Amino acid sequence: TEHPILPPLMALKRITKFRSTYLDGVDGDSSGYARHIRNDGRIHAGWGLGPETGRLTCRNQNLMNIPKKVHVENKELGLNHSNALRDLFVAPPGCVLLNADWNQLEVWGLAYRTGDETLLNLLLSGQDVHVYVARQLCQMQISPLFPLVDDELDDVEWAMAHADLRDRAKVFVFGVGYGLTVEGAAVRLGCT
Repeated sequence: TEHPILPPLMALKRITKFRSTYLDGVDGDSSGYARHIRNDGRIHAGWGLGPETGRLTCRNQNLMNIPKKVHVENKELGLNHSNALRDLFVAPPGCVLLNADWNQLEVWGLAYRTGDETLLNLLLSGQDVHVYVARQLCQMQISPLFPLVDDELDDVEWAMAHADLRDRAKVFVFGVGYGLTVEGAAVRLGCT
């Protein structure tokens, strides 16, 4: 039943969950952002290159994976943030924060290094490689993780409707360049 105490309790639960997950960290682990704030009120992350992959890395705190679309709303406090966690990060005066996406740069490198015509043609045509791979995996119907869905949609519509499938396909697109084995692919697909 509806009771006047339920909305404030649910709001408190959401705020408490937000704080424990993103700000304080869970069970004393270092995942919370608050423990990495220095005396100047800022997080000074450590940047480097991964020894095995050469990819850019970030630690203490990993600022490369700040969750998107964390919604916080509280009418009494006048809060309404659709991207609350990312909104916490503000550049100091005279500086800027840069958010860069190399847009499948590793895939371009893989395509040119291997000379794979299908991959090169996909990239040169401007197609989304991750959507292409996801749709191919869905058409193969070898795993319940990639069901056959919405074959009549164009790639943009399909990507919007099935972002989860596109994200799963990224494992394969990037995995090939980093040595994903047949066994590793089977585990990720949930098939033999």
